[in-house]
Amino acid sequence: MSTTTRTLITKSTLTGKISRLLRLLQYGDSALPIGGFSFSGGVESAVASGLLRGAEELEGYLRQSLRCAALTDGIAALHAHRWAMLGNTDAIVEVDCRLYRTKLLAENRQMSLRLGSRLLSLAHTTLQSELLAEYAEKVSQGRAYATHAVVLATTLAEVGVDEQGVWSVLMAGVENMVLGASLRTMRVTHIETQAILHRTATYIEKLYAEAVELRLDDMQSFAPMLEIVAALHERGNERLFMN
Repeated sequence: MSTTTRTLITKSTLTGKISRLLRLLQYGDSALPIGGFSFSGGVESAVASGLLRGAEELEGYLRQSLRCAALTDGIAALHAHRWAMLGNTDAIVEVDCRLYRTKLLAENRQMSLRLGSRLLSLAHTTLQSELLAEYAEKVSQGRAYATHAVVLATTLAEVGVDEQGVWSVLMAGVENMVLGASLRTMRVTHIETQAILHRTATYIEKLYAEAVELRLDDMQSFAPMLEIVAALHERGNERLFMN
């Protein structure tokens, strides 16, 4: 192989990787206009109730939030991505409906559906994807819900992001929500939250290793503390966030 040929192949491969990375960053951006900044993942109520007072407690809360998300949204996202890669809309809808039924609290359902429906509208308009168009049609017919994790996984499959990228974006979204809300509601610094992000990266990788072989039947949302603070938030009178 000549040097010129090798250079052309390297540039072609690199270009593809850069495009996928940029799209991953685009859909993983906390500033993506789907309203993610409106939600706190229960942080607001946890702070108001005195459960979160400092960085150490915040990190524990984040890890529990990540684990809960991994065993519900994470499992669903992996399966949805695999079906999206095969172009199977009916299977994606089945994952979507199964995930919706794991969300017992009204605010958790509201968050997932609001973010999911806005992302689906955005992605459908931007990508002009036949698969996303079919998914959106089933949502409009009441046959699907457009849960955020499933829409995200389907969208990222359509732009060439692999399932590890999907996992990373989904878990980063949980981190951005929890830590972003903490900066606005408790005494914690940007340096402390960045240190937490650095430490939890390996934890997210371990969660992926646990979830990668799990079935949809393995989804479970048992997280008493998170459910309690979410329930308190539903009855709260003073709120900065929607959940």
